[in-house]
Amino acid sequence: MNHDEAKLIYDYLHDNYEYREDGNLVRTKDSPRNGKSKKGDVLGSFFYQSEQQPRIRCTLYINKFDYTKNLSHLIYLFHHKEAPDVIEYIDENPMNLRIENLKHGCRIEIQYKKGQRGYS
Repeated sequence: MNHDEAKLIYDYLHDNYEYREDGNLVRTKDSPRNGKSKKGDVLGSFFYQSEQQPRIRCTLYINKFDYTKNLSHLIYLFHHKEAPDVIEYIDENPMNLRIENLKHGCRIEIQYKKGQRGYS
């Protein structure tokens, strides 16, 4: 995600969502686009990819474009106003999306850790 995209998404998130301590982004107003997203809705849905742990993915519709991202990336962006390519889960649980559990990751370091646990 480039800097302009990150700023656009950051602004959209702050205009339409609030962060809850349980790691959720919750809509603060109804969506004018299609009326399907209502105030109080939690952002994201489960996404399963073969040989990986499940993730929560979301699609944001901003200025007639779709932005599909992992919720962990959006939560990190919401708090830090930057969008790293890799998010690392401190407790190694990708379903724990509390900001305290997310950190900017490094692909090489994550691959090394997977190798240490016997994953390929």
